[in-house]
Amino acid sequence: MISGSKKEGSGAPLVLDGTRWIIVAGLVVGVVLGSAGNFFEPGGVKSILYALSAVGLITALVLLAVEHLSIGRRLTAGGLVLVALGETRVLNPFDVAGGEGSFAVGVLLYAPGLLMLAWSTWLPLWVRLVGAAAAAVFATYSLIYLGGGALDSRGPLVSVGYALFTITVVGWIIAVIRSDSTDRRNL
Repeated sequence: MISGSKKEGSGAPLVLDGTRWIIVAGLVVGVVLGSAGNFFEPGGVKSILYALSAVGLITALVLLAVEHLSIGRRLTAGGLVLVALGETRVLNPFDVAGGEGSFAVGVLLYAPGLLMLAWSTWLPLWVRLVGAAAAAVFATYSLIYLGGGALDSRGPLVSVGYALFTITVVGWIIAVIRSDSTDRRNL
């Protein structure tokens, strides 16, 4: 059971019992395959790359959320879970019925998750700021699309959002790797 006295940013190190490299691998798979998917035409290969990217991110984010929850960082854990939930919605291919709407709802779920992570003290300030900017872009796209606006999920607004999101995920990778060296110094 988690003690009620632990607070966000309590300074407790992440445990990452055997999960550190699974988390890093999942985040790297998410960034690399998601970015690679941009170079293919819609359909087969692109859909597979995006799906594998989403699975990598979801796996990493859930494991990372569990790690943060285990040391009482509820805000961080909640943010990671919301981003993972959003990722499950964007997993749908765009070329199927409802794909665009599912995408809009998925990236809308990113927004509160990324904002919760922006309030978390686990990440360096630059990562938190870039994540907050991505949240604003995704929320703007989603609210315009869901409000009936004619926006394309492959348009410039989403491209900017994903560029910022990719930089944010790279920041998460760095934070997880650095937590390894911090944990070793604390031994």
